Amino acid sequence: MNAFDYVVIHYGEIGLKAGNRRGFEQLLIRNIKRKLGDAFKECRREAGQLSLTLQPDADREFVRLALSRIPGIVYFSPAY
Repeated sequence: MNAFDYVVIHYGEIGLKAGNRRGFEQLLIRNIKRKLGDAFKECRREAGQLSLTLQPDADREFVRLALSRIPGIVYFSPAY
């Protein structure tokens, strides 16, 4: 399997928090950055989802396990 470069992250309930949505998204991004450490390159908010860019040398299996344990993430999809 080829290494993926990006991850599309879908979150649940925080998308429903009208006035506080941005704050909840930023908190989720901070949690992702903290959990991924050096594997994290960039994360952008896009239409109810997050688009995560990984470092070229990131351990993809570590990324999968870390993202699966972050509260608020409903599911994520590796992307090329």
